Amino acid sequence: MCKLCEKCLSPKMEVSGDGGSGVLICGEAPGMREDEQGRQFVAEGASGGKLRDALSELGFDFDRDFWATNAVNCRPSTLAGENRNPTSQELSYCRPMLFNLMAEKKPRAVLLFGSKAVESYLMDRSAKIRSSFKMDAWRGLAFPDIQRQTWVYPLLHPAFICYSPHFEHVFKRDLENALTMIGEQKEVRPVNWTEAVLPLHSPDRIVAALSAIHSGRMGDIIAIDYETTSLKPFH
Repeated sequence: MCKLCEKCLSPKMEVSGDGGSGVLICGEAPGMREDEQGRQFVAEGASGGKLRDALSELGFDFDRDFWATNAVNCRPSTLAGENRNPTSQELSYCRPMLFNLMAEKKPRAVLLFGSKAVESYLMDRSAKIRSSFKMDAWRGLAFPDIQRQTWVYPLLHPAFICYSPHFEHVFKRDLENALTMIGEQKEVRPVNWTEAVLPLHSPDRIVAALSAIHSGRMGDIIAIDYETTSLKPFH
């Protein structure tokens, strides 16, 4: 049973926004102002104001163009009533609600603002992925989520920019790049890995594959991976 909601004014906060662009925004957790108003990233809050202004500069309207939710749907607070970061356990409690929302809305892209949003999204992946959710490893990336058929973009949280204003140009550049890529990238579709991936473990298989490539039987686009050990969200 979820224990986060006992002191919240807006427990299990519902999604907000019209989602006109088909893009879902996922923050970390509601703050005090969000809890009071029952909406994510409110304009009166420091984070909400920063994000809304940045989107407006790029020609987007937060409420019209996006759906908005958080990795934790209730406001986590200290005993003194101050905002605090959600714990990994708290993220796991609310995680099913995020993916239920995605199944309902079917966003073509998800913007993950902050390390807690990234952790929530990827906490069931490999040990290598789970070893670090620090934003210096994730911000600015874009990767397809084959399972949920959407593009995912980890971004700095606007609250971080409020405390570290010298990173504002990075925040705005990454946000602009993400929204530009969303407009250009193709739809993510399910992949039949048995047919789409050809492991080459012997010289004969390598020769056969090269012959197929040379003859054009492999199609127009081919990717070759050499002994992959790099950071990959779906391995």
